[in-house]
Amino acid sequence: MKNLVFILICCTIPFSAFSQNYGPDKNADTTYKHESFQNIGTKEEPADASEDYKYATLYFEKENYKNAIIYYTAGIQKDPKHIPSYYHRGISYKKTGKLELACADWKKAKELGDKEAEKLITKYCKD
Repeated sequence: MKNLVFILICCTIPFSAFSQNYGPDKNADTTYKHESFQNIGTKEEPADASEDYKYATLYFEKENYKNAIIYYTAGIQKDPKHIPSYYHRGISYKKTGKLELACADWKKAKELGDKEAEKLITKYCKD
């Protein structure tokens, strides 16, 4: 009987601890907790294109391409010659099925001097 009680205690405690500490929290805030996301959604705007690019890249890495496009676009508006924003916004457009927009961005990146964009143009763009 002692063995049975011991087994029950040993088996139930880890599972109850797991569900309490690691299970989904219905009341949890689902916004990003990474420190780089602190300014997103606040009144404070990123100061320059590199800040927008940083936020966009974080969204890109989370495969949240729509938000990445928003921040790449904001960076381009602040600095129309920010090559990485065109290049990666093009990839984000491709990932969301907008190949024409992707090709336009890659062509702009190439025009500004990005040699890697040429490979994507050759592979995905018709003209």
